Amino acid sequence: MKFAKMNKLFELLMLFAALLVHQIDSRPIRSSKRLVKVGVQLDNSEKTASASGNTYKLEFTNLSYKLVCQVKFRIELPETATLDEYWNINPIGPTDHHLFTLPVEQLYPGRSFTSARVKLNGVGEPKVTIMDTVDVLSTKPCPTVPIF
Repeated sequence: MKFAKMNKLFELLMLFAALLVHQIDSRPIRSSKRLVKVGVQLDNSEKTASASGNTYKLEFTNLSYKLVCQVKFRIELPETATLDEYWNINPIGPTDHHLFTLPVEQLYPGRSFTSARVKLNGVGEPKVTIMDTVDVLSTKPCPTVPIF
């Protein structure tokens, strides 16, 4: 019985030590691909049905307790569509790679960025995938240099 209590106490101490070390480290942390820190939702309620294509609203929401400083994401298009225009997102490299970042550098916990739009020519909806995020504890400032 003593061994089980000692083992439990040791586990609690190790957890506390890990949390303490994590709190002290103020460097930006790149998110793990396994953890979703930012959710994205495609809204086609503002979809404009026209011969030239459809416009979609993208909504990015911070799902973590940390301050998200940067979001890198990919817009995947169906074979039947091309990216015609985009608003309030920044391309990374040539736009044919469909990699983008958000123009905001601080997405607070629970907050959303709702100003992003994409216009597609053709048929089908885009698929948006979060590729990477950079975050810090909400009490720390975001890095001043671009990381992506």
